[in-house]
Amino acid sequence: SVFLYVNSDQFDEALRTMMDHSPICFDHDAFMECVMKVRNQELHYRAIEFYETYEPMQLNALLNQLTSELDASRVVHMMRKNGNLPLVLPYLKAVQKENNAKVNEAINQCYVEEELFADLRESVDSFDAFDHLDLAQQIEKHELLEFPASPASSTRRTTDRKSTRLN
Repeated sequence: SVFLYVNSDQFDEALRTMMDHSPICFDHDAFMECVMKVRNQELHYRAIEFYETYEPMQLNALLNQLTSELDASRVVHMMRKNGNLPLVLPYLKAVQKENNAKVNEAINQCYVEEELFADLRESVDSFDAFDHLDLAQQIEKHELLEFPASPASSTRRTTDRKSTRLN
């Protein structure tokens, strides 16, 4: 039936069929081809949930293919809800250039949890759209003593610069 849907340009139905009958009908390459041609944008988010559950190793490939069609904040919310932010870190890094607060906060959270000090510093220095106070609190609670010192001071400097601009 997927073949018929694809050949009759009914990509929404082809995608639904692959997800609903995945043990029989799912094919990653066919799915990736169809997902870009669907009319119903909500199917993109359903596809993300499907990949998160059944094809987690291919999830970043799907997200990268759909980048221009997705709301990155919504993707962050979906992944955070299931505790899978680290799984999509490559996608988040790819869209971080947009300086989206939700994306930056998710990336910074991953860096703190994974104790990636240099990456956190680079993120904080390069992208300013995030909750500075929340990040400082996360860092203060961290076990490593050297970890809280530098990023927190960088965050404080950024906050100080913002308050100076307000004066």
